[in-house]
This record gives sequence, C-alpha cells and structure tokens, in this order.
Amino acid sequence: MQTIPGVDFESMLSELGKFGASFLLATQSLAKLDALSETMRHTLLANVGCLAVFQVAGSDARELLWELGGQRISEDDIVRQPVHHCYVRASIGTDTLPTSSMTVRKPEFGDPERAARIRQEAAAYLTSAKDIEKQQADRRNRVEQLAAEAAKAAEAQEQAELPAERPAKRKRNRSRSKLTKPSD
Repeated sequence: MQTIPGVDFESMLSELGKFGASFLLATQSLAKLDALSETMRHTLLANVGCLAVFQVAGSDARELLWELGGQRISEDDIVRQPVHHCYVRASIGTDTLPTSSMTVRKPEFGDPERAARIRQEAAAYLTSAKDIEKQQADRRNRVEQLAAEAAKAAEAQEQAELPAERPAKRKRNRSRSKLTKPSD
C-alpha cells in the first residue's frame, strides 16, 4: 500500500473540508483503510462527497452497497461489474444524487513526444537512481564513521573511570650496618 508517511488523513478529511479542500483517494480494498487506522474506513465513508465503486470483493460490496443506497443495485451487481464500469454516488452542494452507473473510457495511448517533454521538464525535480545510491552509500559510511567515533569515545570514558594505578612503592633497602663492638 502506498501512503504518504506522517500524513494524518483522518484529520485532513474531517477538518479541511470546512475550508473547501477536496481530496481524491483510491484504494483496492476497504481492509487497506483499516491497516492505516481503526477508524479510517468510517471517517472516510462519513466524509466522502463522491463515491465511485468499481469491481470489488464480496465483503467490500456488502458494506459499499449501503453507501451507494442499495435500492436499485445488489452485491452481485457490484462484484460482477465489467472492466471500466462503476457505480457512483455523488453530492452536489448539500444534495446527494441517486446512485448511477457509468462506464469509464479506456485510457488512450499517450503521445510519446508529450511524455518525453514531461520527463524532460520533470528531470529538474527528480533525483536519479545513481545519485540516490551514492547518497545512501555516503550516509552509510557516515553512520559507520560516527559509530566508530562513539565506540572510541566510550572506550576512552571507560579508561578514564578506571581507578588510577599507583606506581609500585620501592622498597627501601634499610639495611643497617651492624656495628660490632671492639673486643677488649
């Protein structure tokens, strides 16, 4: 599943709509929403203005049937839709339109010259795979360097905390000369 890390989708959906923000979200399964958070599915379905349901699994069809209105379509209709076909529930302002069905045009092949122009213009904003690999290698080397420096510093700290060894005391040679008394 692809998501944008750090984005609080639930807050965005429930709060930013008040300011006129619109979002286009797509998922292949409602279970993927549950993987984002326990309440994501409910927040999304409560705040959606236009719901387009293409062919889905039976468990998703059961839930989405009620979101679509369920009067004129069945779970089987949703599950067995042909490719490029969907059921749509849309809202305009405060009015919710009746669920309708629609066929989406098959995508046309793109213009190769236009695609090349887009790639060329986007190149200024992109980083090549080779450059990314070099950046990652540089970062790995820097991490290894910092780890080695930290290990050296820890070793030096340990050495500083050890009790200092005192030099061994020299034993003095205190030999006393024995004076003998002269004999008479």
